[in-house]
Amino acid sequence: MQWSLFEGGAGVAHRNLQHSMADMMELAKDRTEWETYVEAAGSYATILHAQSTRQAVMGLESQVRQVLAKYSVGSKSNPVGYSGLLGLKSLLNRAQAVSEQLWVEGEGARSRISSLASSIPPEFEVRPEPVSVFLAVALPEERLNSTDSLPVGIAEKRLEVSRAAVHLQRESRLDRLYRAFMEKLLGSRGRSLRFGGLTVLLLLGSFSLLMVKAVKVKMLPFDNKNEFQVLVDFPPETPVRKSIESSQELARNLLSHPEVKKVQIFAGESAPFSFSGMVKHAYLRQSEGQVDLQVVLSGKNDRKLSSHQIIESLRPAVIEFGLKHRAVTKVLEIPPGPPVMATMLAEVYGPTPESRRQVTRELEEIFRSKSSVVDLDTTNRELKQRKVYAFDRTQGGLLGSSAASMAGLGSYVFSESRVGLLNESAHPEEIGIDLSVKQDVRSSERPFQGQTIPSFESGSVQASSLVRAPELLSNPVLYRKNLKPVSYVMSELSGSEEAPVYGMLKLAPKIKYPTQTAEVPWDTESPVIKWDGEWFITYEVFRDLGGAFAVVIVLIYVLVLGWFRSYLVPLVIMAPIPISLIGILPGHAMLGAYFTATSMIGFIAGAGIIVRNSIILVDFIEHQMKSGMPVKEAVISAGVLRFRPMLLTAAAVVVGSSVMLADPIFQGLAVSLMFGEIAATVLSRFAVPVLYYWFLGNIRKGQIHEN
Repeated sequence: MQWSLFEGGAGVAHRNLQHSMADMMELAKDRTEWETYVEAAGSYATILHAQSTRQAVMGLESQVRQVLAKYSVGSKSNPVGYSGLLGLKSLLNRAQAVSEQLWVEGEGARSRISSLASSIPPEFEVRPEPVSVFLAVALPEERLNSTDSLPVGIAEKRLEVSRAAVHLQRESRLDRLYRAFMEKLLGSRGRSLRFGGLTVLLLLGSFSLLMVKAVKVKMLPFDNKNEFQVLVDFPPETPVRKSIESSQELARNLLSHPEVKKVQIFAGESAPFSFSGMVKHAYLRQSEGQVDLQVVLSGKNDRKLSSHQIIESLRPAVIEFGLKHRAVTKVLEIPPGPPVMATMLAEVYGPTPESRRQVTRELEEIFRSKSSVVDLDTTNRELKQRKVYAFDRTQGGLLGSSAASMAGLGSYVFSESRVGLLNESAHPEEIGIDLSVKQDVRSSERPFQGQTIPSFESGSVQASSLVRAPELLSNPVLYRKNLKPVSYVMSELSGSEEAPVYGMLKLAPKIKYPTQTAEVPWDTESPVIKWDGEWFITYEVFRDLGGAFAVVIVLIYVLVLGWFRSYLVPLVIMAPIPISLIGILPGHAMLGAYFTATSMIGFIAGAGIIVRNSIILVDFIEHQMKSGMPVKEAVISAGVLRFRPMLLTAAAVVVGSSVMLADPIFQGLAVSLMFGEIAATVLSRFAVPVLYYWFLGNIRKGQIHEN
């Protein structure tokens, strides 16, 4: 009440009295709530103590009854004497009395809980836990974390309650569903076997995605770059001027694409040195009929298509240009990884050059029969023919002229001689001043006409009298690998199947010669074909990663073996590792991503996190079993209580890996970590408890009790 006559100190005193009364009522309410929770916790503890003790007493009763059942009056093989018989009967009567007393105590505690039901939140349920687990109550979190703000005596009561052998836990609907499902799953061996069979079927179904090519294997996907190169090899007799004119036609066709911004032509010399040119040996292109087109695209952020998609749309125009001008064309994308001469590369070994050329021609026809094979080229292609002027040694000996003098004259006639440099500020590069014989003299039938060389007999002699008639000879390129002669068939793949393994599988049935992958063949008495290129790099990388993963599995087994001191527990813990493939392979199929080397790395990296989650489950199961909890309840309870840290770990991996999804190179790593963790976290919550319960539960329980 507010009275108008209360003024000054009287009014202040009245308001302070009201505030004090309100605080006292709030403290009394808090105390009442805490006393209710304390009483409920004590009743729960009484129930659990009565149940566990009564269970032990009933076990003792069963053992006594088994001994008494074997007793026979007058038999000399009685397990106990007559006095022992009386003692056992007395023990049995005492055990029955204790069991009845414990039952009465438990029922009394249950009736007290029923009377407090209206004061306890309905979502709280009884869960047997170790003493170290605190009691969860419905007070706000900040009140639980601050003992200073609690009423007098409540902080001490909280500490007392936290030491109780039970805690009230808020279970979600999913946890209740999990508990009910696991009760049924562990209640029948047949249901557990069906669950295991379903898991195996899911794993086999995931592997089938590789067989039906829903998930394709590749070393590394194509990167999204701002440039690429087009290599054009015109017929060897094509002059450089003709090469430039024809290449300008191709450049105009490329510039018609809206994403192509610039095209620079390099004729008679290679394009600027790049990583692509290094691995493809493009920096060696110096012939007049060889042209490099450097194509610059718009920026990555200014276009929707990737560079590979743009190249695929331009490839038909490049192929048509090559057919029109009888030229060999190749498109060079800057590779993100494998430093190889070509994506699909066949090495041909044989005893003679003729046999190698014949096998190379046959392989070329087989490659050409597949529409997915593009940029086909072989080492059978010869360069420009050579015009050879043979030195007449007999005539040279009669006239006293040496072959070295004739060779020097040939170098002078057919080469340029630099006499100086012309430096201008307008040109960033130096300009050479070269002297040479007229081109019409060089290309004539008698280029040495009028030229002389020294002679010991007459001082000088006409050079044309010392050479024979010119001959046109072929100009092949010889290749060797590991000191063995070899020929190459090089190609790229275009379309839906860009990984070399699929092209090899299609071509292999048509090849009648023996083929191999790993090592260079040493026996080349008959033709042998070795697959190289990106496939060989893929084979080596996955082989080495698989071997490293096998070593890691052994090390994990040894570490877990040392901790749990059991040969079977590590097997149960590592069982979810292959389960992660149930998420990894479908994840690649959903996103349309290749299973690459980074995908394999993600699978190996995720194995450590998966094992960590399994260790959490198994360790908590055995921790509860040490406290006297039955195996089945410990297995189910571990799945409920330890799922949250497992879920948080998986969520952190998923969120952290999602930033790599947009990168074409590390997309496989992100997909493996994200989808592998999701599948392994969900399925291991069921698989690990089931395997532990049926294969290890009773064994480990006996070992724990012995220790």
